[in-house]
Order: sequence, then C-alpha cells, then structure tokens
Amino acid sequence: MKISGELAIKILEYLEKNKSFYFPFLVMCKNYTEEYGEFLEIKSDEWELIKKNKKYQTFELWENLQNLNKKTLELMAKGFLEEITKKNEDIKSSFIFYTTEGFTFQSNSEDEMTDVENCQILGWGKGTSPKKAFADFRKESPWIKNLRFDRVVGVELKDEKTYYFNLEK
Repeated sequence: MKISGELAIKILEYLEKNKSFYFPFLVMCKNYTEEYGEFLEIKSDEWELIKKNKKYQTFELWENLQNLNKKTLELMAKGFLEEITKKNEDIKSSFIFYTTEGFTFQSNSEDEMTDVENCQILGWGKGTSPKKAFADFRKESPWIKNLRFDRVVGVELKDEKTYYFNLEK
C-alpha cells in the first residue's frame, strides 16, 4: 500500500518511541540504497534520516503478519469492523430540519412578548448525506422559500422511534 513520506515518518517515529507496539507492516522505501534494488525496509531508528533527506519520496507498507499479539489483533478487528459496519452509501438517512429563528406565542396570548423561546420544526428530508437530505427537504417543501429564516439546522434521526410525553401540572 502506497503511503506518503509524512505518514512514513510519523509511523517510524511512533514505532521508535513505542518499542513494545507491534505494527504488522514493514515501512518500505524505494531507492533507499542503490545496491539493494527497488525497495528496502526502513527501521524505526532511521526516521530522522528519512525526515532530513528529501530524496526519499516513495514509500509503501508491506504486510508483515507474524507473532500477532492481543492488542494488534484488537486494532485490526476494529478496522475491519469499521469497514464492514460503515454506512452504506446507498442507504438514505432521515433528517429533521429546524430553526431557532422566529417567535412563538401560546394560543389566546395577549402579551406582545413571546411566551416561549423555541425551535421551530420546518420539516424532514431523506438523503445519503445531510446536504442531499436538505435538498430533498427543500424540494418537498417549496413553501419554505416564502419564509424569512436564514439559519436551518439539520439533525440525523438515527432510528425514527417516536416517544410521547405529558407535562405534569
């Protein structure tokens, strides 16, 4: 796997400072020395040399799976699980859109002051990203153009479960 020189240096420096950490990859550098061919493994104690010499620019990580310890296996498992469980790009999420602009009065209010500081729900939208859900909301709510709100907040609804509560009097 190709990596940047900056990342190679960061990895090597970390490995040098954390000698007990097992990294299941070799940091390889192309053209590190003429006599050893295309790629040569870079040892962690060489990170400063690599950092100072700008001629080393092509780096790769090569697999080196051996003697895996518990922490390494846990880190690898987390990476795989993250990949497997990450949100499918085709799945649309639901979002609620609201504003904190505007005012609310209770029914039968005769006071000129607002009765409640509030948020006003403007509507809902679905999309594979917040931006696409907002576009969906605007498409489904053309009346929104007639309102004078500037700031709209969108919040992803993770499970769309609805809970009802009563205020005790």
